[in-house]
Formats: sequence, structure tokens, C-alpha cells
Amino acid sequence: MSNKITIILFLCFLQSTTLLSQNAVTLSGYIYDEETKASLPYVNIGFVNESVGTVSDDNGKFDLRFDPNEISNSSILQISYIGYKTVELKASSFFAAIVKDNKFYLQPEPYDLDEVVLTNDLRKESDIGSLRLKHNTVGYWLNPEALGGEIATKFSIDKEKTKLHDLKFYLVKNKSQGIKLRVNIYEYQNGLPAKNLLSQNIYHTIKITSGIETINLEPYDIVVNKDIVVSLELIKVNGRYIDFELGGSDYKSNSFIRLSNQDEWKRFPQIGMAMKLRTSYPSDKGKIIPKIRTIPKNIIIYWDASLSMNKGKRDLEKELDLLEKYLKELKDVNVRIIKFSSLTLDQHEFYLSKGNVDGVISYLRNTSYDGEASFSKVLKTNDFEAVTSLLFSSAET
Repeated sequence: MSNKITIILFLCFLQSTTLLSQNAVTLSGYIYDEETKASLPYVNIGFVNESVGTVSDDNGKFDLRFDPNEISNSSILQISYIGYKTVELKASSFFAAIVKDNKFYLQPEPYDLDEVVLTNDLRKESDIGSLRLKHNTVGYWLNPEALGGEIATKFSIDKEKTKLHDLKFYLVKNKSQGIKLRVNIYEYQNGLPAKNLLSQNIYHTIKITSGIETINLEPYDIVVNKDIVVSLELIKVNGRYIDFELGGSDYKSNSFIRLSNQDEWKRFPQIGMAMKLRTSYPSDKGKIIPKIRTIPKNIIIYWDASLSMNKGKRDLEKELDLLEKYLKELKDVNVRIIKFSSLTLDQHEFYLSKGNVDGVISYLRNTSYDGEASFSKVLKTNDFEAVTSLLFSSAET
């Protein structure tokens, strides 16, 4: 069985070049936010259960390669992205849209801001999974066109309110110039991965050639009560070459693969990949676990530009002073500012180098205030990959 998974994983992620080489066509297009018209990176697009799919690039552009003899006009093309409504089109409608203007728009889905409760509850730590290598079992990516392909493993969750702190996995080999992954966490139902439990994307760039890689999950406050499936999804390859091996382990679990995010899962019983979760659960015999915070590289500032924010009760200088001190501590950081009200929605991006915040402060100080507060077009998604978001508002809607 171990040899079998090695062969199957290799073939599944290689087949998109070997099988399509003679008859393949490539259709290109762009994906945007319907309201802001901003391009959307790393969106999944493909024909459902047809082993054909890809991921949009940093600018929202996608190149979908397939054999037209294998796709009928009634095949379903699906576009999906966390924080947006999924779009499904018949292949005939998709082909017509490509010919017309090759632009596709996704409608944001509002999400609720989670209530933050600061407590000193006692928790007991527990590691789930294993990094001990089983040397005749590996998961391969050998094809840079396999964007959207996933390698996944099931984790057994025995305690309610189990929090996920970090994910470790063992790289046997990585000869690419750098690859970018998305971590997905699914419910486990009827022996297969089901609904994605995440409300925001978790991205991670790998640059090491081998060894143990760690992804900090603390910023995402992921708490689960039942068994889950954790996957690594390939979303970007730097360069034209990829040679990536994820080690198998002695952890007796179920593993899964699929060629694209819109494809069916293939299940491999009693075979685990070399992944390990550091978790904790409530326990009277536990301890207070400090939260590990990473220095953010990207920050979003939501700035309420409604008329109520221009009233006398507000101390604007105090707010700007606090923000200035915070940003100077970070030194080098990307900042996206979104000014919003019922009458306006404007955004601007800054790259701060060595704590120079003059441009940010000047831009905020020169805000024009009008209309009522409106959250209908903000707080919906996080295509900026921001770990930290700051909201300045009177909350008078």
C-alpha cells in the first residue's frame, strides 16, 4: 500500500502535462471583486470533478488548460474563494464569457467579526500526528501547472474546544525556487473532507530545501470540536520548475489528494502524511498558554469616513498618535487603508520602510467626512493577506 500511494501521488500531479500535451487548449481570464473591482489572487477555478483546474495569479489572471474533447458544453465550471459566493457556470456559458471580455466578478459574502474574550483559562497541550518519516511513502508535486492540487491528512480530535496553535510538516525535498501554499482545514464527514472551516485564507511561502516547516495558526483563532482534515494546496510556483516531496509518516490515519480544488478527493486509508498539529484543550490540570504573535507584514486599516466621526467627541490626534507609534514599532510593513461610509469607498496602499509613517498619517488626516457609517462593502474578505486589521469607527450605523 505504501508503494501504491507513492506511485499514485506522482501520477496524479503529473498527468495534467502528460495527458493534455497533444490536444490541450488554454483559456485565459481575470477574476475581480464585484464591488471594489479589485483583482483577486489565488482564486480556485476549474471544471467540477473533471480533474481540470488552476488558481489565479497575484493579479487575478488565470490560465485554464484542458482537452476540449473531454469537456462537454454541460460540464460545470466553478469559481470559488473564501469570503466570496461560489460561482457555477455551464461550460458553454463560460466559453461565451471568455470570448466576450474574459472577466469574471465574485460577490463578497459578509462575515461577522468574532467576539474576542480575553480569558486566562487553563488548557492542556497535545500534539496530534507525527513527523516520523515512513521512507517509502511520499507526496509529490512535480508539475508547476498543478495549481490548486491538494495533499491532505485526517486528524482525530478527541476534545471539544480544541484550539490549533501551529502546523508542522516534513519536507523531504524542495528544489523549486520557492512555492506558495494555502492551508485548508475541512470537516471530516463520511470518510472524506467536507466543508472548509476557515473564514480567511492562510498562506505560506516555502523557501527551505528540506526539513521541518512550521506555520503559525495562532492569528486565525481556529477552534474545532470534531475530526478534521488539513490540506496543503499549491497556489504559486516561482519559476518554471518544481520538485517537491512531502514525507509520509507512521501516523495511522487517512490521507487524501485531488488534482484541483474543484475535483473529487481520492482517499488512502491507514496512510498518514508527515504533519503534526500543536493543539490545546480546556483542562483544570492544564496551564495558561501564551499566544504567540508574529510581526505582521500586511495590515488593513478600516477608517470610518462618516459624518459622525467628525463630531467634537472624537480625539483624532490621540488616535493618529497611537497609530503612528504602533506602525513605527513594526518598521517595515504593507498598509492598506480603506475609507468607508454610505457615500464613499476609497482605498490606498502604502509600503512603510524603516517606520516612515508620514504618508499614512497625512492621508488619514485629510479625510473628508460625509454620509452615514456603512459596513455593507467592508469587513467582507481579506485578499490583502493581512494578519492584523484595525477598525476606527464610532459604530453609529
